[in-house]
Amino acid sequence: MSNETSAAVIQQVKRHENELKNFVETVMVEGIDYGTIPKTNKRCLHKSGAEKLCIYYEYGKRFEIINRETVLEQEYFSYEIKAILFDSSSGQIVAEGVGSCNSKEKKYLKSTGYDAANTVLKMAKKRAFVDAVLTATASSDMFTQDLTDDDGGENKDAPKNQNNQQDDSKNNDKPVQMLSSKQQDYLYSLMSQRRIKIEQVRNDLNKRYGIKDIRELSREQASEYIKILKETPARAS
Repeated sequence: MSNETSAAVIQQVKRHENELKNFVETVMVEGIDYGTIPKTNKRCLHKSGAEKLCIYYEYGKRFEIINRETVLEQEYFSYEIKAILFDSSSGQIVAEGVGSCNSKEKKYLKSTGYDAANTVLKMAKKRAFVDAVLTATASSDMFTQDLTDDDGGENKDAPKNQNNQQDDSKNNDKPVQMLSSKQQDYLYSLMSQRRIKIEQVRNDLNKRYGIKDIRELSREQASEYIKILKETPARAS
């Protein structure tokens, strides 16, 4: 490699690092898109953060089951999943990741039957997805795999938006339901298909609902916003 070529590659890497750092600081939300490992300064990437990175870099994704094991008598379920990321425009594969999960892991021991199977499958897909995103975006020096699998936005104590708080004050015996994982995935899919920038969505959510992130939507608001995005024309590439 010539000196000129080497210098160009170095500059390209530096630009990517600065671009990624700026995106994380201005768009991603700590506690929802990523967390911090206790007693360290290392960040762990959550599923929602990986989805935002895919939208930003215009990556599509698909999954393949590499290995599956089921022992119904013991209510044992195990999945090994491969996540494949590809350029949305060309279809060219940019990275692959592998993740696995089984129902004997400590946090899933209380799950039973097909609920356990579904939970284990979703977690294996998530682990594979995050692994692929870390590779595709070359962000392993900034993030690590989410070792606890505890996405800030998926817990039951997720912050409620202003509209939710008003609704609860009017009718405390009918707590507002937050958006479902299917609604969330569909919203991110629509954003990717229509090439809608995250900054645009954040501004729109703030104007409509007084929130800054999709994961703060209630189930009713998510249904409404899905209709809005479906009617939004795709942005020219």
